[in-house]
Amino acid sequence: MRLGGGSGDSLALRIDRYQFPAIEPSVEDDWDANWLMITGRVGYGDMSWTFREPCLTAGEAVGLGAWLRRVASAAQVGRLEFTEPLLVFSIVAQDDAGVTVRVVLAAESVPEAVAAPFEEIALDLWMSRAELSAAAAAWEAGAAEFPPRG
Repeated sequence: MRLGGGSGDSLALRIDRYQFPAIEPSVEDDWDANWLMITGRVGYGDMSWTFREPCLTAGEAVGLGAWLRRVASAAQVGRLEFTEPLLVFSIVAQDDAGVTVRVVLAAESVPEAVAAPFEEIALDLWMSRAELSAAAAAWEAGAAEFPPRG
């Protein structure tokens, strides 16, 4: 899934695998069985980098897809945060033409060369509603390959 682009900042996210693919869930909602390895490619000003971290659970990945779809349909949404604080999504502005999604990157999703430890980077990513809907569909297709286990 790619957000933003054009001449501005961008973020591409992909689910690679479960963090522990061989683990069998021992209880319902087993946390260890549901962590996903996420690869992110970031374009920020004239810099770019990649991170690969277990920053979402399978259930949170489903929630991100639903949040993106609601934003694309012009529904009112709140800020979207996850268990691990590497990614936070919110809406900065929206009109009939499109929406600006703010993604705050923190901790392991930001290299020390870009920001001091514990600093955050905010990407303001403008997209048309059609582009955002396509991004939501791409994310949901990827998340469907890694459903919640347990």
